[in-house]
Amino acid sequence: MALKFLNKKGWHTGNLRNIENVWKAEKKHDAEQKKITRTHALRKAPQAPQYFSRAAGEWG
Repeated sequence: MALKFLNKKGWHTGNLRNIENVWKAEKKHDAEQKKITRTHALRKAPQAPQYFSRAAGEWG
């Protein structure tokens, strides 16, 4: 029996619409992970440059 009709089912993983939805979800997840990684890196960065620039502004 031919199973070609399965690609037309909404739940089938070979359906082009489902493949596109998975691709979009993975792309969104990757962007969120990059944002989280960037945020963690900024938090770990030393805070001294901000302190010195603020202090220099106050002292004139």
